[in-house]
Amino acid sequence: MKKNYSSLDQINNDLKILRLEKEIAYQKLHLAVDSLKEELTPNNLIRNSISSASSFVSNTSGNIKALAIASILKFLVNRWYK
Repeated sequence: MKKNYSSLDQINNDLKILRLEKEIAYQKLHLAVDSLKEELTPNNLIRNSISSASSFVSNTSGNIKALAIASILKFLVNRWYK
C-alpha cells in the first residue's frame, strides 16, 4: 500500500509512529524472554516436576507407583548433583 505524502510533517509523524511500534514490539519480546528465563530456573523446574509427580501419585493408588516415582526422583537428583 503506497501512501502519498503532501508534507514533510506527515512523513515525520509516520516515522514516529513506526518507531513507537518498533519499541513496543521490542518491549514485548523482552518481557517474553524474561518470563521464559524465570520459568526455566532450576527452582521452578524442580517445583513443577515435584508438583506433577505428586499429582500423579495422588491420582493413582498403590504403594508401588509411589515407590517408583520416589526412586526416579532420587535417581534424577543424584544424577543432577554429580
